Amino acid sequence: MEKRKEIIQATVRLTSQLGLEGASLSRIAQEAQLTSSALNSYFPTQWHLLEAAYQEVQADHMRALKSVLDQHAQDFSEAALRNLYLVSTQYWLKHENAFDFAQQYFNSSHFTEEVKSKTDALFADLGHWFNQAMQYGLIREIALQQLLPLLFANIVTTVRCIMETEVLVEKDHYNHAGYQFIWHALRA
Repeated sequence: MEKRKEIIQATVRLTSQLGLEGASLSRIAQEAQLTSSALNSYFPTQWHLLEAAYQEVQADHMRALKSVLDQHAQDFSEAALRNLYLVSTQYWLKHENAFDFAQQYFNSSHFTEEVKSKTDALFADLGHWFNQAMQYGLIREIALQQLLPLLFANIVTTVRCIMETEVLVEKDHYNHAGYQFIWHALRA
């Protein structure tokens, strides 16, 4: 299992540096200190490898969010949403290679409905939290298919802005506009 993780890390790192096309299976095998045939025993195609890497990145992201969801199990306040927003943003800022990889993969032809469905399943706990908030009438009724893009598009925009401008500011300042936009959209 350790070698599989090394392969995924090499894939994320190389894709961040070279793009999806530049991170060929042969380069990934070399980076992971494997032969191409040994890599094929773990992942038969580049498609399988990219999907596994994307799922691992998103599972790790969800583990970060889970700690906030556990803290705010029955708290559906603006502060709880803000904490989710901050943790997600901080996760991506700490994992820049994962962010680059995830964005490239998400915007590629590899990101199919099947992959989207698997990814959505990873965020079931987050969806459950929002469903409870809707049931209690604390946020307006909104389909999860609309909610997750609303949440994550703003996080991605915030992270890109910070990475591109190299602005190093306190977390309380750089997320203010993004999470407030989401909160007002949910409360309207």
